[in-house]
Amino acid sequence: MLWRAAYQTKAARSIELPDLVPVFGSSVTDADVLLGGFSFEALREIAIWQRLIKADASGWRPQIAIFNSSWRPESLDQLEVLIPRSELAKVILADDADGSWRQLIQPAQTTECFAARLEGRLATIVMKGLPTEDAWDAFLANRHS
Repeated sequence: MLWRAAYQTKAARSIELPDLVPVFGSSVTDADVLLGGFSFEALREIAIWQRLIKADASGWRPQIAIFNSSWRPESLDQLEVLIPRSELAKVILADDADGSWRQLIQPAQTTECFAARLEGRLATIVMKGLPTEDAWDAFLANRHS
């Protein structure tokens, strides 16, 4: 039997985002989607969002960010084991020393992820949690062409 997360996906709209401060990696300058989490365990859920975004064929440019307040040198080694080389350029380890990202997203669990549609520093929609059918529909409905 497979167990799934017990929380619901939640949406917020028109959110100004804190600074994204990479400790490792560089920001995708033209990213229009930010997929994020607060531990490497969140990469499982992020991968689901990532697959949906790739399958949508809308030409989205995602950035993946894992936030932490105290990255260590061995964190990069862990990341390189978890992420395929072909995807590493889209991933950053980001600093959250002041807790502004954690306070904004308020993850219920360290495994929880979020997906945000970006327009500059504004997230037109932030989906916290797994991409359920309703969550994915809301995410797509928020697309600006």
